[in-house]
Amino acid sequence: MEYGLLLDPYIAESDDPHSRFTGLLASGVEKRSPRTQMTAAHLTVMCSDPNVYAGKL
Repeated sequence: MEYGLLLDPYIAESDDPHSRFTGLLASGVEKRSPRTQMTAAHLTVMCSDPNVYAGKL
């Protein structure tokens, strides 16, 4: 965490198969600080994601 701040974003995903905002956020966190942990909750839209993508998250 570059600035020592906690993040609690609200990401409104859709069931569009090309909508990947949660994955984009996770990828960005991992690239900036591989030891940083991230929790994503209430991802009900994941039921429409392909299993391969949902498994990566």
